Amino acid sequence: WPGLAPKNPWSRAFLWIRANTPHDAIFASNPRLVNLPLEGQQGFRVFSERSQLADDKDAGDVTVFPSLAPRWARERNATAHINTESDAQRLASLTPFGVTWILLPPSAKTHFPCPYQNSVTKVCRLVQ
Repeated sequence: WPGLAPKNPWSRAFLWIRANTPHDAIFASNPRLVNLPLEGQQGFRVFSERSQLADDKDAGDVTVFPSLAPRWARERNATAHINTESDAQRLASLTPFGVTWILLPPSAKTHFPCPYQNSVTKVCRLVQ
């Protein structure tokens, strides 16, 4: 219903992002995010109104527009191990793409500031 807060924790996180991060923020997350429990294709880009590096669900676009394949592969591969990398590794792989924020599981280790966290994710700002 309009005006009601969503119950889905992914939707709540995505709405927090829309209200609390810069409009020009670029996000990175586990490329398999769409397949995680409760995510249920909540639609990061739609809910958050923010940009995100290519992920597994974008592979369908590559089948329609094969010229996107190299870019899709570079972005998707840069995020393949985001949940387990060190902060230095995250910076090295994501900074070339202009990433300024990341989504990590609550258990992921990081020293980046994470101003939002719930049961399924934490939202962290990349800082050098």
